[in-house]
Amino acid sequence: MALVFIDSPMSYRMGYDPADKAPGGNGYIPISLQYRPYTATTAREHSLACDSTETPADRSYRGKMAHAQNECHLDLVEETRRLMGDKPVIVAISMSNRAPAFRTAGIHGGRGGPQRGLPARHRTLCRR
Repeated sequence: MALVFIDSPMSYRMGYDPADKAPGGNGYIPISLQYRPYTATTAREHSLACDSTETPADRSYRGKMAHAQNECHLDLVEETRRLMGDKPVIVAISMSNRAPAFRTAGIHGGRGGPQRGLPARHRTLCRR
């Protein structure tokens, strides 16, 4: 059995990146709740919140990419799972935001479903 300790995803720049504002953007970027990069393709076209003194006043981050600073934590879990073969891997997450759902490397941690890809004797149910 292996025990892996990781932190929840830590979003790069926590929603605002001055480098995005420089080339004409608004500076706002998505906050990631997952370890792998993703693009906010379904975000609102125009934000609900704004500050009339800002230029531009729209805070939308549609089409922009989010990155986790600690993506390597998921790499560690996946590598441990690969090295352990059929042996169980327990992941302890130090949470600072909402829980991610593991759906890679045969790991599933959300909505009460079984951990896919693991032998039945190693499955656990995750309940909220």
